[in-house]
Amino acid sequence: SLITSFGIFMSKNLLDKNYFYHNFHQGGSFLYFLHNFFRRVNAGYDVYACFDEDYMMIKPHETVLVPTGIASAVSNDYYLQVHERGSTGSKGIKCSAGVIDSGYRGEIFIAITNANNIPVYITKDGGKRIDIYPYTDAILYSYDKAIAQIIVHNVPVMNVQEITYEDLQLFDSDRNDGSLGSTNK
Repeated sequence: SLITSFGIFMSKNLLDKNYFYHNFHQGGSFLYFLHNFFRRVNAGYDVYACFDEDYMMIKPHETVLVPTGIASAVSNDYYLQVHERGSTGSKGIKCSAGVIDSGYRGEIFIAITNANNIPVYITKDGGKRIDIYPYTDAILYSYDKAIAQIIVHNVPVMNVQEITYEDLQLFDSDRNDGSLGSTNK
């Protein structure tokens, strides 16, 4: 393995500027995805669903945790943020949560919300074996299309201090305590 070949066991130096991931499903029907689970595109990494069944259904207005089959490791200087893809967002398939801390080593699940009035099926075979009853229509989303993208962000090092609200008000701000709608934008 990479760790063994360097003779290092998860040192901070090894994690610097490196993003390691593990694919839980190497082989069988997942062989095609071996190199595509974390395919780099522009600013983000494409992430794919990974499940054994022929399809996964997301009912209208339901949020489900979609397994990805991957776990990751980055240094404490970074965190991962899940973002919606244009191809999913335009179909009413929304990502509803999204920060993955650097220390998390379990399988990554993507919280997907179906914002439609019809079900969404993530399907491996184009929907050939799906019975959509009692619905009359459905959105079929191909299993080999990315469901989200992950962007790696820096974690700024900050000096955090609690102060009184009165002292907080002394810091200059154009907005002050104006809340929702206060900027008239």
